[in-house]
Amino acid sequence: MTAWWLAGDPFLLLGGPDGPFNPIDIGNKSLLFWQVVIFGLLFTILLWKVWGPLMKTVNEREKKIQSDLASAEEARRTADESRAKLQRELDQASASAKSMLAEAEARAAKLKTDLESQARAQAESMIQKAHAQIEAEKAQAIREIRDQVVDLSVEISRRLVGREVGREDHLKEADRLLEKVKVHRS
Repeated sequence: MTAWWLAGDPFLLLGGPDGPFNPIDIGNKSLLFWQVVIFGLLFTILLWKVWGPLMKTVNEREKKIQSDLASAEEARRTADESRAKLQRELDQASASAKSMLAEAEARAAKLKTDLESQARAQAESMIQKAHAQIEAEKAQAIREIRDQVVDLSVEISRRLVGREVGREDHLKEADRLLEKVKVHRS
């Protein structure tokens, strides 16, 4: 019964001067010594050239990850503070805008009231001036009509009666008749 795993490896079959290599038979002490020396040497070289730089790289990577996590946490905290600050500023701006809008509405309402009262005052003033002007023109027209009526009646009286009646008499009579007309109209 040959070991099936030995058939595929020519180095194991060739062996050394003592024949094929048998890992169970440790009869050759020098081979074991050199194996331990080579293993120790290889282990030392691997520790020195591979394990040290590998651990250094792993440690640097771990430090970088820790640093990145700390930076990310700091950035998140800064972003939260900035967001809170912006929200406060937005709230203040909103309150300020509402205040300004309310103030503008109050000013607009006051301006509207002021303009309405000014317009009413102007309209009232214009109406009073118009009434005064109408009364003045009416009085002027009545005087002119009275003067014409008096002149006309003096002329008619003079032609009918043949004598001359004084203008003063006719003016008094015209005033008396106007008073009667005013009393009847009221």
